[in-house]
Amino acid sequence: MIPKNDLQLLSELFFSTSNENVSREKIRLIWLSCVNEIQVANEGELITLIVECGEPSTLQDSVDYIIDLTNKGKGLKNYQSTSFRYLTNPDGSLRWVYPVSLKRATFLNFYSSLTKKDKIKEFVFRNIFRTPLRTFLADGTFTIYHKGNLSLDKLIKSLHASSYSLFLGTPNPDRKAIVELNDGRNTMSYLKIPLRGKSFELVEQEAKMLDELNQEDLKDLILPKNITWDHRSVLCSSNVRSPKSKRSMEFGQYHIKALRNLYEIEVSYEDIQETKFLVKCGIENSVRKHYQVIGKFKRLDALLNQVLDSIDTTASIPLAFAHGDFTPWNCFIDKEALAVVDWENGDPAKPLLYDLFHFVFQTGILVKRDSYKKIKNDLNRALSLPEVHQVIVSYGIDVQLHLSLYLAINISHYLNVYLRQEKLHTQVDWLFEVWEEALLDVLSIKADKSNRQEAISSFIERIKNKRYAVLKFTEYELKAIKESSDLDVLVCKEDLQSMVAYLTSKSTVEKHFVQALSYMTKVELFFRDGSFLSVDLIHRFKRKTTTYLDSYRLLIAARPNKAGIMVPDVKMDFEYIFLFYLLNGASVPHKYQVYFGRLNFFEKVRIAKYIQGRYLLPSECISSLCRYSKFKHAKVAKRINTYKRNNLFRRGVNFVLHVIDKAIEFRHNLGFIITVSGVDGAGKSTVIDKLKVKVAQKYRRKVVVLRHRPSLIPILSSYTKGKERAESLAAKRLPRMGTNQSIVGSLFRFSYYFIDYFFGQFYVFFKYVMFGYIVIYDRYYYDFINDSKRSNIVLPQILPKGLFRILLKPRLNVFLHASASVIQRRKKELNANTIDKLNKRYISLFREFDKKYGKSRFVALENIELNRTLQFIMKEFSRAA
Repeated sequence: MIPKNDLQLLSELFFSTSNENVSREKIRLIWLSCVNEIQVANEGELITLIVECGEPSTLQDSVDYIIDLTNKGKGLKNYQSTSFRYLTNPDGSLRWVYPVSLKRATFLNFYSSLTKKDKIKEFVFRNIFRTPLRTFLADGTFTIYHKGNLSLDKLIKSLHASSYSLFLGTPNPDRKAIVELNDGRNTMSYLKIPLRGKSFELVEQEAKMLDELNQEDLKDLILPKNITWDHRSVLCSSNVRSPKSKRSMEFGQYHIKALRNLYEIEVSYEDIQETKFLVKCGIENSVRKHYQVIGKFKRLDALLNQVLDSIDTTASIPLAFAHGDFTPWNCFIDKEALAVVDWENGDPAKPLLYDLFHFVFQTGILVKRDSYKKIKNDLNRALSLPEVHQVIVSYGIDVQLHLSLYLAINISHYLNVYLRQEKLHTQVDWLFEVWEEALLDVLSIKADKSNRQEAISSFIERIKNKRYAVLKFTEYELKAIKESSDLDVLVCKEDLQSMVAYLTSKSTVEKHFVQALSYMTKVELFFRDGSFLSVDLIHRFKRKTTTYLDSYRLLIAARPNKAGIMVPDVKMDFEYIFLFYLLNGASVPHKYQVYFGRLNFFEKVRIAKYIQGRYLLPSECISSLCRYSKFKHAKVAKRINTYKRNNLFRRGVNFVLHVIDKAIEFRHNLGFIITVSGVDGAGKSTVIDKLKVKVAQKYRRKVVVLRHRPSLIPILSSYTKGKERAESLAAKRLPRMGTNQSIVGSLFRFSYYFIDYFFGQFYVFFKYVMFGYIVIYDRYYYDFINDSKRSNIVLPQILPKGLFRILLKPRLNVFLHASASVIQRRKKELNANTIDKLNKRYISLFREFDKKYGKSRFVALENIELNRTLQFIMKEFSRAA
């Protein structure tokens, strides 16, 4: 059944559209439906929403028009008949309507076939439509009975078209109809007929825009031309799409050339506070206040206002013509120019690059269904095009400011449009999701937040309407969370997938790892600015085979803290922390003892009594409960094992899950090796000491430092001088002071140490890497290639370099260097010539290896300022992790 609103639209189109010869008072209309009743429109009414129908014989001859949806009206006398077929939108509303006499699917010229799948569907549909099977392609048919000519037919005949099709689009408050006029084979022109709301203004605006722009000399931009005729309220424009034209989902040179044509007409500079679009945003904001803005509308509205408040309205920006809906479905690449249609949103004073932003965002959201992260990458690619860069430089565009303005203008407008709609289509959810991420990204840049801080705050904002509780949260507000802290969140299992998808799709995330275990999902996020965040999404409190706490009980008892963040009841928060550390054989960490120690006396007593009663423990204060003891461990474990959730069957299931979890953790938590090389005085030791602490704190990884080699076997001199004395003498000896000149002796020494590297690499892997350690080598095998004299070896470089192929390659290799003068100020062990020569060798070797061994990173870094060096290495670490 055709929806009532669409029936109303049809009656307007067929019986009143620009029909100046028929008085509205004379039109009487009947809908034929499937219920045994007839209703006739009252005299003087133009439209009947819906009229139920009985037998056709009972119809009155005085009725002017009849729309038959049931095919019961075949016997009607004194009426002409015209039959139509139609195709619908997913929600059942009318999309395309065309006469049954149409032999070619010219209405598909409205169809945006951008993807390969869409192009195949269009190709198949067009070819089937040319056969008698076209009947089966339609979603339904209806017939119009009329005494005189249909007003739409009159309108079309006046334009010398032989046939037509209707496009009604998706339902919205400003709905309009587009009529495709054809000669039976090819599209000749289009009519745009306003039907609702602001569509009358939009059609008039498009006509003015086309008249104005067609007077300009636009070499790279093809525009429709207005066709002059009598019906002023209906726009008639020429067809600019040729059979060979094509659409593109990628913003490229044709698009920027077309936009430059618009900019060349006129670019004016104006203070933002004086612009019409800012005034319009203010008006739209006032209108929204009269609506009950809730849910996703409220979140987006709040973010939008924050972005508007953050914009410096005293700044002067370049303004020029903008299409307003510059998208792949409105753009056609034709020969050496771009044909662009649908100018109803055109504006002579929009911020430059508005159309570029719109093209990328709308394509990413509505066609590709990309996350904001991918859309931002596409945007950066478009902005990096030479032609776009030239525009940015020529007009002095602040890209970030213009992006903020685009988001503010576009989102403000469509928020108000969607607030007026009774029913929202699926695409609105897609738009809201990306818009929210984009606004948060803009705000984080303006607030100079780290990517980590922005991700935490946006994630908590995102899950605000879900059931959750932030565990072990002692900081009260999100911005106080330390860089070395994880985020532990108790959630419902059914929300896991959407939460993980949101976290990993953020545009600031360079790399992520997801570890799905039976009781939680760990999400590790490595951000573009070098920051790191680990989020534990816990849905079950389980340790090995034991479920030690009821997660649902804790969730329903969660309450917002002063900052509005959902946290557990304080006694349950203590219970979780107490059980977590006790069952793992440890005392509660000091920071939690301090946190609970600051509670008032009555809260402490309440918590202590709760724990004692629940786990049958002797009377103890909070500070005493925090200390581990075997007695407490045994008592609590015994009590937990009495719960039904830990019966024999469930413990067996938990054991299997525990084995699987351990296998997943083992695979995910493998460590890796970093090497730091450099001539003496390059600053390796200082950098390594700082790096060890930073890696351990930031990534919560165990770190071990090895000197030069695995040391599975001792240095050679230990066989004659003893291990301790040999190591002591080696530490005191200056580098490159050995006197060995024998090739045979050198070959023996190198073979001995190579054996250590070859077998030692497996020893290091099984002892450290396999258990998640980060191994940092202070110097490494590369010394044998570039500076073998340091190890009292004299061999051609080709031998150690060739044998490096059979060694496991460390994940990250850093060579620290500095000028000879800087190094000699630190250590005067080498002369300037030697330093320069070694630096050149190492840099050359690392460049060669970086190209040759793609899975490993080899970077040469000038170590002048310690903090900058550490920052660079930490970024490289996050990429290598």
